Amino acid sequence: MFLTFSRKNMSQKLSLLLIIFGFIWGLLLLHYTVQHPRRPSSVELREQILDLSKRYVKALAEENKSLMDGENGASLAGYESRDTAVAMERLSISPGAAAAVDEYLEYRRVVGEDDGGILFTPEEYEEYKTKVLPMRLRNRLYVSWRSPTGMDCKLVGPETLCFCTHRYKQHKTDFEVIPPERPISLPCKVSQCPCSAFYYVPLNGTQPIRCRCKHFADQHSADPERACRACTKCPGFHSYFTCGCGHPTYTHETIVETKEERLALGKPVGQDVPYAAMGGLTGFSSLVEGYMRLDDSGIGAPSLEALGSPVIAMDHPFLRAHQGPSSSLQGTSNQDSSLRRPDEDDMAYFERRYQERLKMEKAAKKKTAGALPSKMKQKDEKK
Repeated sequence: MFLTFSRKNMSQKLSLLLIIFGFIWGLLLLHYTVQHPRRPSSVELREQILDLSKRYVKALAEENKSLMDGENGASLAGYESRDTAVAMERLSISPGAAAAVDEYLEYRRVVGEDDGGILFTPEEYEEYKTKVLPMRLRNRLYVSWRSPTGMDCKLVGPETLCFCTHRYKQHKTDFEVIPPERPISLPCKVSQCPCSAFYYVPLNGTQPIRCRCKHFADQHSADPERACRACTKCPGFHSYFTCGCGHPTYTHETIVETKEERLALGKPVGQDVPYAAMGGLTGFSSLVEGYMRLDDSGIGAPSLEALGSPVIAMDHPFLRAHQGPSSSLQGTSNQDSSLRRPDEDDMAYFERRYQERLKMEKAAKKKTAGALPSKMKQKDEKK
């Protein structure tokens, strides 16, 4: 009987504890709900962002329209630095606002970094163009990164990075009189930058290349000695990174030359443009590396002999796929030979193609060797 009474007492105590625990848990849940309201979902956030963006762009367009209708509407005085509105869908602006954006882009291409981040007034802008543009058209400097073979592997543009990590447009590029000494130094205009001349260094993808001391280029000083800041053994930056032209980096040079000097070398100079820090850019092809550029500054145009030569089995598959119908049996056999045969694995296919190439090379050598004696006989007969 005593055991039965004790069991009932224990069950009552457990029930009471569970009730108290549930009550406390409910109070905590209520407190958390009051203190931390429900967060909006991603869909609601997106709708809010779109609504704010639309209202911002609408207000900006109306303000630009009022500026365009005013006295100084066509000028640059109405431009102010603004935060960019982030929108997740296509937004349209009025024609007046679009014209204002185009005018600002033109201003930025002409002025570059010369305004120090503060927009010129219309009077200052006109005075700047009157003073600088004739000088810029007359004394433009062409900057390139040249290989020992004379090919411009890289044509420097406004956004090209220097060894000092600043861009080409942040260096001195306009001269009233071109300096007579060579090479021409283009010092960096950024405050407290020790760079005294623009020096191009290629990138390995998106990463800076390494020096022979195993440290990156940006770990070296930007002064003329370019000593390593991470070690004491490196006397200066010296990289063995191989360019696309096949030559290492240390054999290339950053060349700054005038229009006359470039024409004397047979390099393209393009058209005279009023934009700042154009460097060596003369067209869209200037954005391509030298070994892929088919003009006189790059690898050059292929010869007529190369363009007119027949497509053989050793050529690129793209050329073989787009060649015209072959009238010779040899062309047909080459096409059939380049195809993989049924039940032929990879190793057997590549081995067969390798043996065919060896036979072709031997046949070409025999043909060349047979042609030499005939030429000698013709010379003897003429004598």
